[in-house]
Amino acid sequence: MRLLILAIACIGTFPAAASELTGSVVPPYPDGFSSDLGSCIPAGEDICAYSIAALNGPDGAVVKILAQKSIGDAGSDTIWEIVDELDAPPQPPGQFWAFEECHLDGIIDASVIGLAAATDMGGWLETDSTVWAARFDVASNRLMELDPERAECLLPGS
Repeated sequence: MRLLILAIACIGTFPAAASELTGSVVPPYPDGFSSDLGSCIPAGEDICAYSIAALNGPDGAVVKILAQKSIGDAGSDTIWEIVDELDAPPQPPGQFWAFEECHLDGIIDASVIGLAAATDMGGWLETDSTVWAARFDVASNRLMELDPERAECLLPGS
């Protein structure tokens, strides 16, 4: 009987192991990690009830996309519960993360993040295309990868 209970307990822990940060409260982020980019998603009266954000690794590269729910404030910092996460795709030279300026099926959507290819025009970046995109579905607390053809993410000032 004890073996059966132990087996059930172990099975119940597999999803948590697959999502290293889901369920965590941040900040602070794990040592060497930070979140430098994100977009507020309103709900009701709260203009920043949720957020879709990037998690930066120790070298500054984006390593995960986070879906976060605001659970309070600590001074000027918002305290977030991470409700879902996706591994970020590699970011080759000439591609940049775009927040707040993404359209899904032609409609601006604060819950979408994209990796946009851009050309340096000698003083500004001209967005060429969205090569990867994801959306935070607040109703289900899930991040979903999108067909990049459905998303147009622009870089501010481009």
